[in-house]
Amino acid sequence: MQQRDKTWVGVLIMVLLLGALAVLFPLLIPKGAMRTFSSDNPGKSGVKAIRDLLAERGVQVQKWEKEWDHLPHTKGNVLFIVEPEIRGVDKEEISSLREWAERGNTAVIWSSSGFLLFNEMGFSPTSGGDAPQIVSVAESSEEWLRHIDRLMLPENNRVQSGEDIEAVLTDLRGEILVARKRLGQGQIFYIPEPEMITNRFINRGDNVALPLFFASFAEGTLWFDESGPRLAKEGSSGENPAQNLKSWFGDQGIFAAAEACIAFLLWLYVRGKRFAAPRWDTVDRFRSQDEFVQAMASLYQVSRLRRDSLEILERSFLRDVSRMAGFPFGTSRDRLAERISAIAGGETGERFRLLMEEIERRKNTRITEKELIRLTQEMEGCRREIRKWKIGP
Repeated sequence: MQQRDKTWVGVLIMVLLLGALAVLFPLLIPKGAMRTFSSDNPGKSGVKAIRDLLAERGVQVQKWEKEWDHLPHTKGNVLFIVEPEIRGVDKEEISSLREWAERGNTAVIWSSSGFLLFNEMGFSPTSGGDAPQIVSVAESSEEWLRHIDRLMLPENNRVQSGEDIEAVLTDLRGEILVARKRLGQGQIFYIPEPEMITNRFINRGDNVALPLFFASFAEGTLWFDESGPRLAKEGSSGENPAQNLKSWFGDQGIFAAAEACIAFLLWLYVRGKRFAAPRWDTVDRFRSQDEFVQAMASLYQVSRLRRDSLEILERSFLRDVSRMAGFPFGTSRDRLAERISAIAGGETGERFRLLMEEIERRKNTRITEKELIRLTQEMEGCRREIRKWKIGP
């Protein structure tokens, strides 16, 4: 009887400890993991996926938690500012940001609210209609943006044209999706769609290509602006604190599952059932957002986008060749080869056919960076040769 009492005391202590842990556990959640648009937030409203992806690709990524007037005086850096709180930005801050950009740096502002941005820089968002929308993109002169075919726009916003505002990326109707203002040796980009780079939408359409384009300007460090007064608080994108907490527990549910298992084992012990007849049950495991981030980053780390890049370059090459040959995009390669032989000579037609065969073989094998560069040069040389004889517009 005395031994039984001791057992109950031990079980009671364990239950109390588990209860205290359950109460204190939310207080141990990192502050950034609860913030909307934070690079520490692995939930749907965070931007941790793109931060980890850039880090895996070799970009020097850090958080910026000071005021903008403390930004370093070096050049070649990039600052991502995702949906800043208007109340946390004043004219002096904007002036400091402009001066920093003029010294040869790049600021990228992702924001759907823009009255201060309009007054100080000329950027102003406007609604494009029903949201969300997958929008087809017009061809851009920027090398990194040439292969973007469509973007997923959660709010379907556009940028109003204005003085000294350069349209970097537009839709098929000519409405601005990404704007740029050049300042001295640097530049400031404006995108009226902050949610498009969140963990929820970054893998939709060609959204991931846009931050990769901005990262190409980072000769030094790429910072995510995380200063407290400016970073959007919980709920700014339709998520309240309770939803964020639920999302965080969904991502880190292994700890809650461990507590539940311990409590169940203690209950079995008290009831006297010592696992006499164990059985297997089917358990559905839900992957956390962090696992998605890691898998996505590992994919880019191993393949380095070479195979995907080859397919994108091939699609762009075939589109140009079809247009120059007077055929619609999607025409068979054999028919294109015949047409090229007719208008540019048999040697050029044979060169095109052999190039297409090699690209097709490379899609099923591991491709090195040197081979990708060589095939890219081959496509560009073939494109220039055909362009001399083109009959299309």
